[in-house]
Amino acid sequence: MLTPDKITEIYCIVDDFCLETDQLVAKEAQFHVNYSAYSLCPSEVICLLTCFQHSGFRNLT
Repeated sequence: MLTPDKITEIYCIVDDFCLETDQLVAKEAQFHVNYSAYSLCPSEVICLLTCFQHSGFRNLT
């Protein structure tokens, strides 16, 4: 079962990974990715998908 503490831990791990990946991509490609204030950042999307896969539900309806 996913507890709020576990979800927070998953998000922190995913966010650290995404920040390191963004830094590597920015250094190699010489540009910076800027996310809109009204969209989810990649770490939020990955965290939601990970939690969904571990939730036991099989559809989003």
